[in-house]
Amino acid sequence: MEQPLRTMKLWSKADEKTLKKLFKSGLRDAEIGSKMDRSESSVKTRRMSLGLVKESRLSWTDAEKAQLLECHKSGMTDKQIGEVLKRSESSVLSMRGKLHNQAGNQAGKKAYNPALTNAEVEQIIALSSEGVRIAEIARRINRSAGAVTKKLRQVEKSAKENPS
Repeated sequence: MEQPLRTMKLWSKADEKTLKKLFKSGLRDAEIGSKMDRSESSVKTRRMSLGLVKESRLSWTDAEKAQLLECHKSGMTDKQIGEVLKRSESSVLSMRGKLHNQAGNQAGKKAYNPALTNAEVEQIIALSSEGVRIAEIARRINRSAGAVTKKLRQVEKSAKENPS
């Protein structure tokens, strides 16, 4: 079957005005593209040529940091926390690691990874029982494969010692 030729859709002044309006409303390039029937890369290229630059959110407020920790303690995933805080999942993971490492350093300890939450342990057990590979489980919960393996071994050992 023959592929249709790709056509380049030109930007009109009205399109540019719409792009500016949608960008200023806080929509991401992909969302703007969807609304305007254009690709994300097309929107990004035109946005940048118009001088519309995303503000980088380099610093976290103390309130955001506190909310991140509270959300994590409640068992939320980094992705869920990111949605609440309007941050990327990787930004949340990075800040969470920094906060936990700071807490360890202030106590005169080496940097550490926080203990797995009950929600993470339940997720590990459920995914493992579904046959999901350790590397994939680790990726989904933003933990190392070693941490997942260690927890699964602990669960298996506990099950052998305390059969129901």
